[in-house]
Amino acid sequence: MFAARAILVSLGFLAALYCLLSLLVVCVWNGWNRLRRPATFDSPGLLFALRVFPLAASTLFTLAFALPAFLHLESGAIDEDSGTMIFLCCFVLFFLAGLLRILSAQRKSSQVAGEWLDGARVVGENSGALTVADHEGVPPLVLIGLSRARVLISNAAFSMLSGNELRVALRHELEHRRSRDNLKKLVLHGATFPGMASLENAWKEAAELAADERAVSTQAEALDLAGALVKLAELTPLREPPLLTTALVTSSSAVALRIQRLLAWQENKASHTTIQYYLFPLMLAAILAAAANYGWALLLTHRITEWFIH
Repeated sequence: MFAARAILVSLGFLAALYCLLSLLVVCVWNGWNRLRRPATFDSPGLLFALRVFPLAASTLFTLAFALPAFLHLESGAIDEDSGTMIFLCCFVLFFLAGLLRILSAQRKSSQVAGEWLDGARVVGENSGALTVADHEGVPPLVLIGLSRARVLISNAAFSMLSGNELRVALRHELEHRRSRDNLKKLVLHGATFPGMASLENAWKEAAELAADERAVSTQAEALDLAGALVKLAELTPLREPPLLTTALVTSSSAVALRIQRLLAWQENKASHTTIQYYLFPLMLAAILAAAANYGWALLLTHRITEWFIH
């Protein structure tokens, strides 16, 4: 019973902290959007970090402080009333709903991918392999799957693109695979919160721009990718693919903006400082401060938990 209470209270604390931090992120993001001019972001890593910050921070804080504080400082007597227990159970259902969203997305994506792969053939070898599909609903070029993601191309797109255009378009999708963007989509789908759609769309757009930029290393390749985007955008009506896929061209991928940036491509745009160089010193300082005051932090966390419960 004590272990069950610890788990229930910890999950309730985690969910409450997640909601508070998510609300803070929504307010910060909306405020920033009101202050700045409409613009695109060149750092998908920063946007993704901002989006998953509530989930990561609340999980880490619960495991490092809330759960240990309950185990070490809580008595064996049951002091939660029935209303509090119902409240905490609602938070547990909140997490179960996220898990069900993830499982449902995986099931639907696997079903669609199975239909697309029926009768498909593989061309190329190793990481540069392409799967050519005859299915009518296949997007022109799309990355499907998670751990063993593969690039799928429709027969029409395979016939339409030149060798150079196909090569650089494939490289674009492989950049998405290297960044594990399909997995990131799944995480965001499970960690839903009202008001986050704008931030998630900004991340998706930035991820497409970043993959475009990493896929090209010369102006000629930038022109080839721009040409591939033009051809594939006109090939078929633009539709949103399943969740666990990343298509080269969709209705939400800002094709016109991407083509414009590729046509204006310059070599010095290709280098960006990664986000971890900025975050690592802050994270290290926070860990050292928490370790130096761990006992006091546990006591404070336990008091906050008691206030939250009662």
